[in-house]
Amino acid sequence: MKQQIIKLVRNGLYKEALHLYSEDLIASLLPNKFTFPPLFKACAKLNSPIQGQILHTHLIKTGFSHDIYAATALTDMYTKLHCFECALKVFYEMPDRNLASLNTIISGFWRNGYCNEALILFKEICFGLWRPNSLTIATVLPACQSLELGMQVHTLAIKLGVELDVYVATSLLTMYSNCGEIVLAINMFVEMTDKNVVSYNAFLSGLLQNGVPLMVLQFGRQVHGVLMKIETQFDTMVGTALVDMYSKCRAWQWGYD
Repeated sequence: MKQQIIKLVRNGLYKEALHLYSEDLIASLLPNKFTFPPLFKACAKLNSPIQGQILHTHLIKTGFSHDIYAATALTDMYTKLHCFECALKVFYEMPDRNLASLNTIISGFWRNGYCNEALILFKEICFGLWRPNSLTIATVLPACQSLELGMQVHTLAIKLGVELDVYVATSLLTMYSNCGEIVLAINMFVEMTDKNVVSYNAFLSGLLQNGVPLMVLQFGRQVHGVLMKIETQFDTMVGTALVDMYSKCRAWQWGYD
């Protein structure tokens, strides 16, 4: 049952996956704990909270509701369906919740505009039993809507020794750009020892959002030159950001290149 359902969900056949699950139940084929996560994903993709709640009931009846893997997938589904009270209930009822489950629910909250709730959960772990990891820091930074909060998280990242992790550093430069602190964003980018396409794109976007045209062009040309050396084919987002940058700086000839 599990492999067929996973394959259907992976191929975007969400209704078919749910239908197969129903047929298997009728045929008395019982699910295991690995059956439910792809089904929860299907419900989220189909925007079907009712079907999700039915599956949640099945999860409880089959005795897998306390499995950390299935429960984390369930919280992810509920946040994507904007059922935040249900997501929190599942999270707090997990007997063995861990950083992975916390990162999932924090990400779900801020992606849907519930930044305060994401920060409350984050503060709970800072004063609790868990030690945040680089993914936790990178996940919570987008929820920081003020420079003060962002700098507090930056300080924590330094204490944890994860400040220069590529995902944390990229989230930090994005946070500083969004707060209008372009000098701090540039410093963050310069200090990064490991850069990827996402970090280059974030840096270019931050320059366009805040920079003086000459400064944007100066750094943008440097980024363009580096990308020409390390990328055989431009990422679409980065290419779009470069063209946008050149057009706004009235350097159309470089944009055509």
